[in-house]
Amino acid sequence: MAFITDLKTGQAAEQLFVSTLSKNPNNTDFTYNTSTKLSELKKYDVSFSMAGKPIKAEIKHDLKAVETGNLAIEYMNLKGAKTGILSTQSDLYVFLVGEDFLVFITSDLKKLAFDASKKFKYVDNRAGNAALILIPISEAVKIAKVININRCIAA
Repeated sequence: MAFITDLKTGQAAEQLFVSTLSKNPNNTDFTYNTSTKLSELKKYDVSFSMAGKPIKAEIKHDLKAVETGNLAIEYMNLKGAKTGILSTQSDLYVFLVGEDFLVFITSDLKKLAFDASKKFKYVDNRAGNAALILIPISEAVKIAKVININRCIAA
């Protein structure tokens, strides 16, 4: 049941991301990953062109980030298989946090998440089936592009 709820939450964030980015005429050709195969769904959520360059994005809606002050980044299931940031083929890794999209170059977020000099917390998700890294938002925004939804809608 948690997967279905999480999927619907994620899909709503994907639609909001597309709606927000489509305000810019340089962003075109939005396509949702609608594969019925989990192995394909893990690769990316949305593809589009940005100034003619093809981009794939993974979109996450972290509902607790505002409350906790951390981004929860999934990286492995509890059987040891790579998931989340370690299985994606996306160019961008995007979190919806409150009214902001935090947009990361995926490789940069991976470097931050697995930086041995950082002391990030490792936990299991609420369903107990995945391992997460908690990165303080204050640390993450240093490498993110922040897009405020309300400013984009008003523009």
